[in-house]
Amino acid sequence: MIKIKRMVKLILFDFDGTIVDSFDIVYNIQKDLEKKFKLGVFTSKRAFRDIYMGNFYSGLRKRTSKQDLSKYKAECEKLNIKAARRLKVFGGLKKALSVLKKRFRIVIVSSNFSPVIKKVLKKEGIAFFDDVLGADAGESKVEKIKDCLRRFIITKKEAVYIGDTVGDLLEARKAGVRTIAVAWGFHGKNRLIKASPDKLVSRPEQLVSAVEGL
Repeated sequence: MIKIKRMVKLILFDFDGTIVDSFDIVYNIQKDLEKKFKLGVFTSKRAFRDIYMGNFYSGLRKRTSKQDLSKYKAECEKLNIKAARRLKVFGGLKKALSVLKKRFRIVIVSSNFSPVIKKVLKKEGIAFFDDVLGADAGESKVEKIKDCLRRFIITKKEAVYIGDTVGDLLEARKAGVRTIAVAWGFHGKNRLIKASPDKLVSRPEQLVSAVEGL
């Protein structure tokens, strides 16, 4: 039997660590919030990276009350909006995004907040995404990915999620879409390989060919 290859029609992108170089900024924001809300979970950058082995908010819910979580998110959004002016797109990524935009629908599905993301996209001259779904659209990337498939009338095999953490890859797989891991973000190549992505790229210049090769 001949296997028919499904063409990608929708590309879903993570934001922090995938599109923008934000690890140190996010780390410092979260470190301050951990102290303010007396959570005290991570004591190093390595421990902070461990938080992204799963869904960020699922882990947070286990450590905070519903009321504190609401306050945490509100404070987190304020700090991220303030820091948005310092966020930069990874070198080489603007060109890759411009090429992909001409051929596919592209959407951001992130744990950051939509106003923050849109502010950075505008500042960096890449405000051409078909949609942006941040934490304000839901905490679960699984559900946000499924929502995109429904709204854009795309099958699971016609979509791919591009992210930089094991948590990204696990949620995308749970939603039933293929994955491309990028090794320039929060998690390095060794961690990402263990999550068995469909493709793994080390440089933004490899993204277009990685999508084409699915």
